Amino acid sequence: MREGWPLLVLAAACVRRAEPPKAAPGPPELSWKSMSRAQRTTYMEKVVVPEMQPMFAALDPKRFATFNCRTCHGPTFDDGTFDMPNPDLLRLPSTAAGMIPLVKTKGPWLEAMTKRIKPTMARLLGLQEFDPDHPQPDAFGCHGCHLMD
Repeated sequence: MREGWPLLVLAAACVRRAEPPKAAPGPPELSWKSMSRAQRTTYMEKVVVPEMQPMFAALDPKRFATFNCRTCHGPTFDDGTFDMPNPDLLRLPSTAAGMIPLVKTKGPWLEAMTKRIKPTMARLLGLQEFDPDHPQPDAFGCHGCHLMD
């Protein structure tokens, strides 16, 4: 039995180890704009949904117990267009003064959206986060998901 052990070690060294699956291609290696529809779908399913789900579940575990593409895309998921912004999401005021009532009624939501969800989504899309003091046309902000009044 001792004679065969070097062969066993050699055989084990030659066995190819399974490499962990690679993440779906996406930003920053592949820009969102240059991704095909199939690549976007895969990236959303494999990267975006798993990263965003815990953030939404932290806000409301019951409401977001099921979190998938339909959660954010609403009816545009059903018709296959995946257009955003989603008209079924809360409409946001377009002025800072208009946000004051929302701060009072939806404070924890606004904090989560502005400090965690929006920055994460901007990063996942490989976009700059919207800055109202220095607006950039391709930056990701609240208007990426919500219609504005």
